[in-house]
This record gives sequence, C-alpha cells and structure tokens, in this order.
Amino acid sequence: MIMGMKKNVVIIHSLYYPTIVGGAEISTKILAETLSAKYNISVIAVGGHKSTDGIYVEELNNVKIYRIPYNNLYWIGVKKNKSLISKLIWHIIDIYNPVQYKLIKKILGEIKPDIIHTQNLPGLSLSVWKVGKDLNIPIVHTLRDYSLLSPVESKIFSRFYKMISISFSRYVSVVTGISNFILEQHLSKGMFVNSRNFVIPNVVESDVIISNKKIEDTPVRVAFFGQLASNKGLEYLINAIREIDTRIVSTLEIYGDGPLKEDLMKLSIGDTRIKFNGKIPKEQIQLAMSDVDLVIVPSTWEEPFGRVIIEAYQVGTPVLASNVGGIPEIIINNSHLFEPQNIDSIKESILSYNRLSVYEKRQLSEQCIKYSQSFNTENLLIKHETIYERLIKSRRKEKND
Repeated sequence: MIMGMKKNVVIIHSLYYPTIVGGAEISTKILAETLSAKYNISVIAVGGHKSTDGIYVEELNNVKIYRIPYNNLYWIGVKKNKSLISKLIWHIIDIYNPVQYKLIKKILGEIKPDIIHTQNLPGLSLSVWKVGKDLNIPIVHTLRDYSLLSPVESKIFSRFYKMISISFSRYVSVVTGISNFILEQHLSKGMFVNSRNFVIPNVVESDVIISNKKIEDTPVRVAFFGQLASNKGLEYLINAIREIDTRIVSTLEIYGDGPLKEDLMKLSIGDTRIKFNGKIPKEQIQLAMSDVDLVIVPSTWEEPFGRVIIEAYQVGTPVLASNVGGIPEIIINNSHLFEPQNIDSIKESILSYNRLSVYEKRQLSEQCIKYSQSFNTENLLIKHETIYERLIKSRRKEKND
C-alpha cells in the first residue's frame, strides 16, 4: 500500500514510551506499532514538561508522537507520594481540562484523522471525547483499567466523576475491553450506551524460546511474580505453602518488590523454602518462569487481564490463579482456579497439580505454549482493522447522504 493512501489513526493515551508505569503503556506501544503496518499512526500523550515548552514531536518505530504539557498540578509519569487533597484537586482539573482540549483539537486539526482511538485518559481529561464529537471523528475507546469508574480513593468524588464519565461516554462509537469482565463492569454502570462493544485481549510479546522444559516426578517448584502489595494476595499463598509438606512443594520463589515486603518476609520466617529474589529485569522474568513447575497468581483484586498468566504459558509453565476479574477468561482450564483469600483452596489446587503424572504435566505444558500463541499482533491487527474500516465506511456513508 502506498504511504499516502494509508488512513490516519490517532491513538490517545495518558503516557507513551519510554515512560512506562504499567501494562497499559506496554500494550499501547504494541498497539501503535502493530497498526502502523496498515495505517498512518500518530500518538498523543502527556509529557513531563510545562506549557511554556509547547508540544514535543518525535518519531519512533514508524509512529509519530505528540507530547503535550501536563497542564495540571503535577505529571503522572513520575510516581510521587501526593496528599489526598493534591490528588483530588488534580482530578478535579482533569475532569474537563480546557487547555488540553485546545491542544488536542489543534493537533487533530493538523492530522485530520479518520479514527481517534483513546486508551487511558488521566492527564488528558474527558475533553478528549468532546474534541472527537466536535470534529465529527469516530472514537474507539479501549478499557484497560477502572479509572473511569474510580479514579481516586474517595467514594464521593468517584461517584461524581463516574456520572460525568457516563455522560461523555455517549460520544464514543465503539468500546473494546481487554476482557469481558472489564467491559461488563463499565456497561453495567450505564457507560457507552451509544457504543458497539467488543472484547480484544492484550498481546503478550515474548522473545524467549524454551525447548525441552524439564518436568520430573519431584517436589513442585512454585513461583510468584508481581508487586508485593495487599491486592496481590501473596500472604495467602505463603500461608498455604507453609501448610504443605516439603515432599510436595520444594520451593516458593518470589520475584518482585513492594510495600509489604518486610511483613511478608516476617510471615515466611521458619520456612527455608520461601525465597525473596527481589525485582528482576523484564528480560529475565520468563527465564525465571521456565525454571519452575507452577506460577501462582493469588490476586485479591479484580485484575482486568492478567498478563503474567500468558507470559508463563509462553514458556510452558502452567498457572494456578484466583477466580477473580478477567483471570478466568484467559486461564487454560477452570480447574486451575481457586477461591481468592482461601488458603485451603490454594493448597488443593497445588495438590491437584502434584497428583498429575509426568506425562500429564508434559501434555499440560505443551497445551500452555500452544494456547499462548493466540495472543499475537496478527490477531490484534485484524480485529482493529475490522472495527476501523466499519466506522470509516459508516462515516463516509453519512457524509454522502
């Protein structure tokens, strides 16, 4: 396809590479670079500079990036402890930020996109959707978290913000969710009443190739990967391991860091099988996953997706996980789910895996690898291209009528 013939798509997200604070930034980069094979892709994100510095423009991996000033009390790209009052003021400004509205409208006026695809909106404000409406450009929105429903730890403010979000969401033509769970959480609250809706799971990229994974009839080696925080439920896993015989579980390898590290280490005193390895580089995570028999995800909060599950599957390591949020949608077998915050349920899941024969464990490992291959960029491109082309065709038809 000739470059000039490509249609223009603008992806709008709070932050963009190299600023990464979570999985949403990784997924947005993958989306932008994948779509660039078929479309002229521009990204609008918020930078860490002030309004006097204007708009920063650069190109990276065939994606044109516009970074606008943060135009608020602070920039969300740097994690700093802020008081609840500061957060509330920040979010009040971020409901409808007229400065961001003008900047985004100016950029869109120059690009003249066929589609606006919004991701997370903090730092940009709900005014993004109003810009699309005012310029009569179809909007696709991807739900990656719960920030439209509960942006801050204040029930009163969140209730107020949700009402405004519901109103602005009427401007969105299509809404997608990275799981059916997160999609239904928003639709059930009255959001996106004018939008068609689809589930498009995250892509999980991997450069790690594991062949002949070692599977033996020996005590199970277990691992946890993630933040050491209360919503990850690691204390329940530790207590479960402590109650399982050493002839069944030989090690619990813990990879990650966080506010509960000291408490969790105290909880583990007396059991030498439990090892805290700290946070390791991203490129080493899957190698560590391949060295164990099981990865366990004991989350207590409603994870929208659960990227770590697919990462483990890619190296042939089965996963046992909490039956919460979007996790059941991507787990390979419902028998691998356990009840959250339930030590006995976790123990039974581990014992169930241990009862499998070596042959059955090898079969399961192969199934994990095969299943993980569906979370690829090719499927991501096909699904988005179908949505975009329908919207562009519909818009063209409206103009001609």
